[in-house]
Parts: sequence; structure tokens; C-alpha cells
Amino acid sequence: MSSKRILSLLITTILSVGFIGCGGGGGGGSSTPATSTTQTGVFVDAPVDGLGYKTATQSGFTDAQGHFKYKNGETVEFKLGTLLLGRATGKALLTPYNISDNNNTAVNIALLLQNFDSNRSNPKVINVSKLKDYNFSSMDFNLSISNTDMENKLQVLYADNNFAQYRDINNTVIAASDTKNNMDANIQCAEYELSGGFNNKIYDASGVTVLNYVTCDQEPLFIGYTGSLSTVSISSFSLQSSEAYGDNLIKSFPNGKYQITILNSYSTSSVELIALTDKYLNALASVSNMNYTKHGATFLKYSPNGSEVLNIYFTGSYAYCKIYDTQFNLLHSKESSSAFSNNSYQIQLAAGDYYVEIFNPHTTSSVQLLKQ
Repeated sequence: MSSKRILSLLITTILSVGFIGCGGGGGGGSSTPATSTTQTGVFVDAPVDGLGYKTATQSGFTDAQGHFKYKNGETVEFKLGTLLLGRATGKALLTPYNISDNNNTAVNIALLLQNFDSNRSNPKVINVSKLKDYNFSSMDFNLSISNTDMENKLQVLYADNNFAQYRDINNTVIAASDTKNNMDANIQCAEYELSGGFNNKIYDASGVTVLNYVTCDQEPLFIGYTGSLSTVSISSFSLQSSEAYGDNLIKSFPNGKYQITILNSYSTSSVELIALTDKYLNALASVSNMNYTKHGATFLKYSPNGSEVLNIYFTGSYAYCKIYDTQFNLLHSKESSSAFSNNSYQIQLAAGDYYVEIFNPHTTSSVQLLKQ
């Protein structure tokens, strides 16, 4: 199973507080709430849809983003059907590790959830909603057995035709080692997003700046040189700007955690970095008939009807305009040929969805777009 990305909408919901006053259905949780404010957390192996939960004041099933409700100080109990998985004090992010006494049990929980996912083709969520009311009492699922023994139990269950309706029949049992790797990668992404994620900005401090960067869905990273003679190094990848401003590119990295090192050699050196995540892209404005003057990069959505012509006018010094498909394959690249040139271009695209990048490396750069 591929690493499953934590949806940006989910993170936004977690960080906000809602539902003031009385909570959802009553239940038998084991602690008294310290406040009347109902909060939203997420349970992550990947986000799990259909997991039963209960606190002293809340109960229900996690939704497609893995959300559950709790109040401060409450213990949250999680069940898969009738099978108790574990308990933990409620917080914004809970995982199999939090509700387990040890790593062996946590991996066994992940083995169950990932192997009972009814639709592994969806890379965003583990769906166990078909098992909401399933009675596991006759199956003797002891979560403290070894991971190998749990794999063997799952192999037997996968061979049972009566259970086929509850799982993805197009796949085989996921091994414990792969299960743990999947879970750890997803938790790392969730923690990174909850910490605020990547800080998209122009980095202009002289000398060396070191950043942590986590990619969860191989989302592209925009690197734009808004000053002269800077170097960006990411793992084994390194790119240095020329003496002129304006070098820029979009590059994707395999899922994982990276260290970004920026070296700004002079007081005029600077680099803009933008993680082109789903959250960032979903919030983009659409192309408008206007002069774009913001220093650095501006990304826009563009959805022409097939007959529309996009006019690009370079109204400032040394600017760039690029057009990509939705996978960030470069389709068109235009740049001003000289300082403060009035050169212009016309581009007509087939009906569909695209991204437009305007890059103004100088404070005097600008690009005007006009749809006709």
C-alpha cells in the first residue's frame, strides 16, 4: 500500500475548535472532560474511515478524513467493529502507537487496518466502514501476538470467501514490515502538517539557512532565485543561480524527510521556495485580466474553454510566465527578452485545467495577463 497523504482540509479542521456546548451521543468513556468545548482530532495509520470511537461525552465513527470528537481530558476508545483496539487521552493526532502499550501491538493494529482497507486504490484513506458492525468475537484477535502470527491469521482470513466482501479482493496481505513503513511515513506527514508544514517564502538572510522539508505525496517544490548567486541543496540535489536573477524550476522528490540548505552569498542573494501541496494549489486564485507585480512567484489556476486566447505582456524587467498541466509538466515558457521590454505573446490552449506561473525575480518585474 502506498503512503497515504493527510488531507490539508483535515489539518485545517483539526486546528480549529468547534461545536461549543454539548457534544454528540453519550458513551462510557473513562474520564471527565475538563472543558465543555468539543474538539476534533484525527486517527492516523493513514486517516481511517469507519473506526468506532467513544469518550465520556462523544461517540460515533471516524469520517473519511479520520476525524473523531472529544473534549479536553477525555479518554478516547477505538474499536474496529466489536474488536477493542485501544485507548488514549484525546488530542489532535492519535495513532496506533498512542493507543498501544508497545510497538508490536501498534504494528498489529496497523496490520488489521491496512489489510481490512476495502479500497486500497484510494491513496488518501483507509476505509474500514464495512466492518463498523462486524462481530470479531469468534476470531480470537489477540493484539499482543507476534506480528508474524498476526500475518498468518490474516492469511487464513483472506482465504475465507465469506470475508471477501469486507476487504479489497484485488490485493494480498500486506507484510508487517511494509505495514510499519506505511504507518510511520503517514504519521510523519501528519505531524509535519500539524506543526505548520513548509514555510513558503523568500529566504533572504545572508549566509546559510537550514530547513526541514517533508514530502508526503511527491508534491513539487518551486525553487526561484529572486537574488544573485544563491545555492539550494536538497539531499544530493544542488542548484546555483547564475549571476543574473531569475533562474527557477519545479522539482519533485520521493516521499520522505529532507534537509534544505540555502546559501546566500551576498546581501543581494535570495531564494523563494514554495511547496506545491494540495492545500496550496486548492487555494489558488484564477487568472484575471490584470498586471501581476508581486515580487517572486505567483501561481494561478487557468481553465480555458478551448477558444480563449491568453495574452502575455511583459511590463517590467526580466520576468517569466510558464504554463503547466495539472501534473506540472511544462507546456509553455515565455520570458521578457530585455529590461522593461514590451514584448508580448499569445497562447491558445485546449479546454481543460492548467497552472500558470508568473515569476518576477526583480522588484521591478511585472507581467500582465489578458484573456480574450
